[in-house]
Amino acid sequence: MAVRGMYVGGLIRLRPDWYLGSLQSSSLGELRLIAHEPFREIAPSLRLDDFVRALDAGRETPGDRFAQRYRQLRPTFDPAKVRGRPMLAGKALAGPFIEIDGLTRVSILWSRHLKNDSLPQRIEVVAGISPRIEEWPYACADGHVPVEWASPARY
Repeated sequence: MAVRGMYVGGLIRLRPDWYLGSLQSSSLGELRLIAHEPFREIAPSLRLDDFVRALDAGRETPGDRFAQRYRQLRPTFDPAKVRGRPMLAGKALAGPFIEIDGLTRVSILWSRHLKNDSLPQRIEVVAGISPRIEEWPYACADGHVPVEWASPARY
């Protein structure tokens, strides 16, 4: 929780409403990353697609060990063994969404998608929605990812 808490703690102070939902695996690349300088260094757009392509091209995340962990886990990653859901944040249920927890998982899944590996059709997610998301220091540029919300959506 130490790393996650660093990002999620500030979001919690915005008192988001939390929702469960799912998105098409083919939409993962449109997710935005948190505004974290080592990520922006290799993917200025902060789009997951650009980030994963940079990682797969051998780029390193300066001053951050993410790229090393990603490459270490990618060959043996088994989505069936993963518990929990990636966490997203956004201003509204319609998006755009920032990936705030589960980056290794969604990065590996997107990398596999780019290599035409088989993936689950949909990825279950949880999202914190706050109209004040811009007050969160890790919020980034817009990006739209369609999510289907479970019923009842709010929990």
